[in-house]
Amino acid sequence: MKKRFFLIFFIMIFIGRMYGGGKIIKLSLQDCISQALKKNLDLKIETLSFEQAEKSLLSFKGLFIPELSLNYSKRKTKSPASSFLDGANISKTETDNYEFQLMEKTPTGGNFRLTLSQSKTETNNRFYGFNPSYNSRLTFAFTQPLLKGFGLTVTKKEILIAANTRESSFYSLKQKVIDTIFRVEQAYWNLVYARMNLKVQQDALALAKDLLAKNEKQVKVGTLAPIEIMVAKSEVASRESEIIRSKAAIKSAEDNLKRILNIKKFEGSWDFEIIPVDNPKTEINFRIPPIKEAIKIAKKHNPTIKQLEFSLKSRGIDVKYAKNQLLPSLDFQASYWTTGVAGDRIIYENNDFFTGNIIAIIKGNSSDALKDVIKALYNNWSVSLNLKIPLSNSALKARYASSKIEFEKAVLQIKSAEQSVIQEIRNAIMEVETNLRMVKATALARELAKSKLDAEEKKLMTGLSTNYQVVQYQKDYEQAKSSEVKAIVDLNIAILKFKKALGTLLEDRGIKFKNIIER
Repeated sequence: MKKRFFLIFFIMIFIGRMYGGGKIIKLSLQDCISQALKKNLDLKIETLSFEQAEKSLLSFKGLFIPELSLNYSKRKTKSPASSFLDGANISKTETDNYEFQLMEKTPTGGNFRLTLSQSKTETNNRFYGFNPSYNSRLTFAFTQPLLKGFGLTVTKKEILIAANTRESSFYSLKQKVIDTIFRVEQAYWNLVYARMNLKVQQDALALAKDLLAKNEKQVKVGTLAPIEIMVAKSEVASRESEIIRSKAAIKSAEDNLKRILNIKKFEGSWDFEIIPVDNPKTEINFRIPPIKEAIKIAKKHNPTIKQLEFSLKSRGIDVKYAKNQLLPSLDFQASYWTTGVAGDRIIYENNDFFTGNIIAIIKGNSSDALKDVIKALYNNWSVSLNLKIPLSNSALKARYASSKIEFEKAVLQIKSAEQSVIQEIRNAIMEVETNLRMVKATALARELAKSKLDAEEKKLMTGLSTNYQVVQYQKDYEQAKSSEVKAIVDLNIAILKFKKALGTLLEDRGIKFKNIIER
């Protein structure tokens, strides 16, 4: 009794694992698209490339951010006197320097610098009027290239190219999303076809078995030769082999879809079955636009073309930059500065430094020097022009020529891409038109094949036909059903190809690309 109980228990566990253990996943087409957009590895790689292009753009934008620098230095010197003007037998000096500097590059290629510096000097040299002395200086300096290095395109070259690279990467990612959705739908419908084709083969097997059963009855009653049973059995075996092939095709289609979706279930194993819950549309009211209208839409929306357009812009910037580098360097420099001096003023008897007799010290501090600077009591300025002409610029000329070649290549790449898109659109339109007709033709062929099979089976029952003829009509009916299913799936994929060529697949599926980027 216990043995029987455990046997039943293990059988139930086995059945539960086969049919109720969660090894079947039912997925709609939308489920598959959502899964791929979240988990597809190729799409993740392209997303990282886009994020990298964005970060690169931000890094180049930092070129024009003002830079503040703070500097401090201290110096002590001691040296023997070399003349009476040293003011001491051993000259000792201690200096503290403070500097605050604000620097910024200008969009025209120049740079601006604002510097505030102050120093404190103490010495034993009696000839110093202030000891310790405080020296302050405020400087405005500006440098501007007038030929080589001048202009927005030249100075912002890296930023402009990084911005174009970012846009190019944006459309590359969009193309990858479109390609991924296309691959998902294509794989999904191929799996649907494989399963529908299995159903066709199972129906054909049922017909073959039904014919075998009828033949066995007729042989028993003596109205049919025994050899006909062998013919029917051979057909059953043939149908069973087709079912084996169909099941293998389903597994292959499933694995293809699992790879695209990057499904990790059951501890990373692919040992589960995907059941598609959507069926391909059989009645499709699809408007095929005129070829000129389709090409116009593609040029506006196709990501590959948009991607190449931004690449062309970057090559154009390279040409302008290389041409500018051929010019001689002519730099304009201007500066303005004010100074201030303060400190403890030493008063010697009879203003005689040599006696060393100090009769008074008038105190001063660093703020007095800064006040002189702010009041601009001592104004100074300078302007200059610096011209540099290289004796040879063959390397720069070669770089300019190379950049023009790259620009011409980019132009040709766009033309080539446009031609490829035109060809893709024309092929897709032909496929849609062909498969629309094929769906209607195969549906009619399937109906006729069924009618012929029914008629031939009736003739067989009355002895007016043979097993061979019925088997042939069964094959024709099976092929007609399979062809109809294939035509329906091919039509859905052909429409998918057409929308992919136009670049409107995301909009058609109601997917906002911005939402994908912001995940």
